[in-house]
Amino acid sequence: MRRVLLEVGIFKLYTFGVFMALGMIAAILVAYSEAKRKKMDPDKFLEFSLCALILGLVGARVAYVLTSDPTYFAAHPLEVLRVDLGGLSVHGAIFGGTAAGIWFSRRQKISFWRLADAVAPGLILGQAIGRIGCDVFGYPMARPAFWGVYVGGLILHPTQVYEFLLDYLIFAFLWSHRNRTKYEGQLFVEYLFLFSMARGVVEFFRINPMVWGPFSIAHVASLLLVLTAVASHLWLSRLPAQSPAANFDRDWPIWLTGLVTAAMIVASIALYYGFPPP
Repeated sequence: MRRVLLEVGIFKLYTFGVFMALGMIAAILVAYSEAKRKKMDPDKFLEFSLCALILGLVGARVAYVLTSDPTYFAAHPLEVLRVDLGGLSVHGAIFGGTAAGIWFSRRQKISFWRLADAVAPGLILGQAIGRIGCDVFGYPMARPAFWGVYVGGLILHPTQVYEFLLDYLIFAFLWSHRNRTKYEGQLFVEYLFLFSMARGVVEFFRINPMVWGPFSIAHVASLLLVLTAVASHLWLSRLPAQSPAANFDRDWPIWLTGLVTAAMIVASIALYYGFPPP
């Protein structure tokens, strides 16, 4: 995937920015639809979406700055604002967005877990779309394969493809059983667990600062989210049942969810390989 999608004079349209924006739009639209389906106030949800978007971006940038090269950013503080050059942490975005959800739910006196369940399917879908435009490739392939990407004379692992494929599968799982949860918060807990496990696997193919052996900082963040998900499940599953799926519309048929997911995967692969890096 090319880093710059379009260049006219001094104006550059970055691929990462385009797909990140598309991912945000998709996430908000799907989450908004779920919020309405759960009988939540649409206006309040849009207010939350703006709050989560801002804190998510701040969290993503702060986490990247603190874990990539804090010494450099301390010497060049204005570079912290150069988001156009890349440098966002998905784990930081999750922490920031979750903080926004906790603050907003307490302020509005609504259930955080009900809000989080409404967000979960759209969130992982948005991450999948946003990952299409990511320009962070993985390690060189030990044995070149047809799906590898040629960059700088090397065949690299297309870690973006690995991640958005897993993200789409997680979306299909969450979407297909969103009406059959046993407690409020289950979808969000499953999202945290499944995404963190998926990212942990993909991380072995990425080039990131290591903290111990083959494990990177992102592995540590993923482990924290996995432990949080497990602890949340153990706690929430023991609370009195709250009938989280009552009076909701009927689920999509499994075949329709599978068909839509497959179509998104095919389209994403076509977009990714259709604009190879120069």
